[in-house]
Amino acid sequence: MAPSLVGSGAAVVAAIVASNLAPQHAVTISGLVVRAGASTLLVFVVTVAATFAGAWLVHGTTSNAAEVSFRTALPAAWLTPLLLVFAQKSWFALAVWVLLAAESARLVAFLGRSNRENIPQEEPHSFFSGFPRFDFVPVLGSVAGACCVQAALFAAIASHAVLAAILYLAGTAALVWRGARMLRDSPLQRDGLARRTTVLLAVATSITAFVWLPYVIGPGGRGDSSAVLAALLHLKPARPSPGTPRSPEHASEGGGSPRLLTEVFPGVILYPKTESQVTLIAPSPMRATAYATHATSDSIPFNGVYWFWRPPSDRPPASAVLRYGSPAALTFRSTDDAPLWMEAHQNLGTMINLDCCAAIEMVVESADADPANVSVELILSNTVQAGKPAVSLGSREISGPAVLTSAQAVPQTLTFRIPPDTKLRQFDELAVRFRMKWWRGNRSANVAIDRFRMVPLR
Repeated sequence: MAPSLVGSGAAVVAAIVASNLAPQHAVTISGLVVRAGASTLLVFVVTVAATFAGAWLVHGTTSNAAEVSFRTALPAAWLTPLLLVFAQKSWFALAVWVLLAAESARLVAFLGRSNRENIPQEEPHSFFSGFPRFDFVPVLGSVAGACCVQAALFAAIASHAVLAAILYLAGTAALVWRGARMLRDSPLQRDGLARRTTVLLAVATSITAFVWLPYVIGPGGRGDSSAVLAALLHLKPARPSPGTPRSPEHASEGGGSPRLLTEVFPGVILYPKTESQVTLIAPSPMRATAYATHATSDSIPFNGVYWFWRPPSDRPPASAVLRYGSPAALTFRSTDDAPLWMEAHQNLGTMINLDCCAAIEMVVESADADPANVSVELILSNTVQAGKPAVSLGSREISGPAVLTSAQAVPQTLTFRIPPDTKLRQFDELAVRFRMKWWRGNRSANVAIDRFRMVPLR
């Protein structure tokens, strides 16, 4: 066991290094495959070398050191794909984890069988030695593992992600232990180590390359779903144009940036149709009654910008396309069911003192077919002060009936109370984060912001 533990520790370090080999810029599909193969071979070779070195240091020259090294490297080859899909928060990580668990059970069974062969076994002689014995422990392990996996499924449905992960790990661990015992006690059979190694490395490389597919160059640039087909057909790729997104006045009227093929975008910056801008004059605490009867003087029509992009970035990429329209009428989805982030930003152009107001109301128009799964968070920022301090006023859920078309958009007013003890006393920017439940996190919210209203102190 000691050499395998040494090799497994080295495999974890190598997998972390290999996962950082992800392309930083757009690449060709051949370059992507080579990079994925190199990352898989790196983990495999490091694990074999570390396990063999551990066997030599612990036991000296052993007859099966090479076989132990290769069998230890087989489950280690799944570590890089597992880290990559887990970093993208993809449910495909569960499938890769099952593959890792199955190969780990084979390794544990092999090591257990080797230990049994090296230790002489003495059969006890008694009156009951001729009767078969039934061991309840493996059966209980199988039942416990199956129950934990099913409980993890129900916990995931109930949005208890941490509990679901713990139960899933416990369940698969129990099933690995049961599978290892079953393989250890089964008759020894040749399993074609060389053939299994070749197939496993090929599958692990394919999964790694699949995770990195958004970096392939295609006619539509990075992130275009037609990139792979174009590369296979030997079409001349086009690199994505560098630089920052253009301002809306340089975009075509009503269309924004030119559309990409198959309507796949690396990110979207959506501008609403602008109206005449209103200069905000914050209500004074001494004039609260007067401002209560003049809604237009403390109302800010939203003329900011909406962002749509995929994590882990904190904003849309430089190659994001520009569009005009309302998020209540437009729907954006991620191409691989990964989470899609949506935010709205509006800079007021003037500093507002929070001492003037008790709350901020946000008027939205919801055309979402499932509004109960959408909530919004309001964040105030001071972009002038060093460090750009910000404060969150909390989240509010979108309520109201589900609608089918944007023409049936339902207005709603969300109230965000201003805490009296907040450290931020002035702000000049409003940011709205749209939060979706995990089961619909790959689709944008059909909710548009109409205006903000400053609620004066009473």
